[in-house]
Amino acid sequence: MEDLESQASSVAFDLLGSIFEPRSSECESKAYVNEMKIRRKEMKFDWVRGTDTRRFAKFLTKFDYNIKNSSSTVEEVKDELRKVYLKNCVVFQQTYQHYAIKGLGMSGYGTGATCIHENAYHKFLKDVQGEDAVEDDMVFQNLVRIFMTVNIDEDKVSGQNDKFNFNNCLMKGEWVETIARVAVILYGVETPVDKQGKVVAVAGEEANEDVLKLKTVVGCLEKLFLKIEENLPVEAVVDDDEYRLDRLYTREVNEVLMKYKHILAGLFVVYPVSDNKMRTKKADLKLEYFGLDDFERMLGDSGMYTHGLNRSDSKAAFLQARMIVSDEIGHRDKEVSITQVDLYEALCRLADRFYTSAADVANGIYEGEDASGNVELFMQLMLKGLAMAWNGELRCMCHGHSLDQKKFASLKQYMDAPVQEGGGL
Repeated sequence: MEDLESQASSVAFDLLGSIFEPRSSECESKAYVNEMKIRRKEMKFDWVRGTDTRRFAKFLTKFDYNIKNSSSTVEEVKDELRKVYLKNCVVFQQTYQHYAIKGLGMSGYGTGATCIHENAYHKFLKDVQGEDAVEDDMVFQNLVRIFMTVNIDEDKVSGQNDKFNFNNCLMKGEWVETIARVAVILYGVETPVDKQGKVVAVAGEEANEDVLKLKTVVGCLEKLFLKIEENLPVEAVVDDDEYRLDRLYTREVNEVLMKYKHILAGLFVVYPVSDNKMRTKKADLKLEYFGLDDFERMLGDSGMYTHGLNRSDSKAAFLQARMIVSDEIGHRDKEVSITQVDLYEALCRLADRFYTSAADVANGIYEGEDASGNVELFMQLMLKGLAMAWNGELRCMCHGHSLDQKKFASLKQYMDAPVQEGGGL
């Protein structure tokens, strides 16, 4: 990650004065990429929420060899685990986002849609074990049970965030506990104890460091992170900033987006404000924001789904375009929404996905040296559809709102414009 930060500071194209310039002041990193200090800050928030429970302490006491033989305390083991999570925070965060994308949710004003649902959790379990894994019904049932275990609120304190923490999905803090438990079930070596609960020594075991390591939760977690990088698709673990540096932050992409800046700025205002159905719910977050629902409605109005656009690609582009928010609950409005610059990025990512095969996308391979060519084609096709949907004029339609009937852009020039269709299969 430090290498990506150094690359960002030496981007050949000067981002000052570009369409991307506001990002350096509006995101938490105060930069054009997610700096490691912000990733670690987010990891610390998630760590506390995922481990500061009696349940997690009981889990460690039950499964960790060093606690059982009294060579380490629960707090000492937790400190070792915390270091493992911090070391692997990029993989942790990217993996969480990847399986949040795999969930079916595209509504609920973006709240549950940014979390990992049970079907996506099952997909993770299958992926991390690899194609050659031998199925074991007992192990599978234990793994499935984890999803329900970590969703149980222990007390009133842990239930305070129920407004955003639903029992049908995993928040990032719950993901911390989840993968620790998954690691123990998949790779843990059982430690025999006598009737008094004392560890029973096994002859020759002390000489086998690998076995001893897998008797600890730390050792199991370290192995799980290795398996994640080994077995999961490239897209599940690659840093989102790699795309930004390789394909987004270029002079050519900036020039294409600048052509459509006025219209995109209008879309960014019109779709959230015109969402009559969701405005009462959005008031809970004290912000009229551009959420996944708005992105979905915009693409639906444009007719892009009739041209072969995949909804899972739309969700992926939206979630990957967000910059990191360290506190997913304290700043929930920012966690589930995108800024105007994020919208530019989401459309670039979506254009690349639309004109690239799914197999290449999974491996981080796209058509063209940067996103500019695909973005130009995508924008022409999308705006033609929006021009038809809005009858040539982009207006805010929200009775009683101060912006009601305000015209934001003319789309008439796109109504009869010829476009090149065809997306990646």
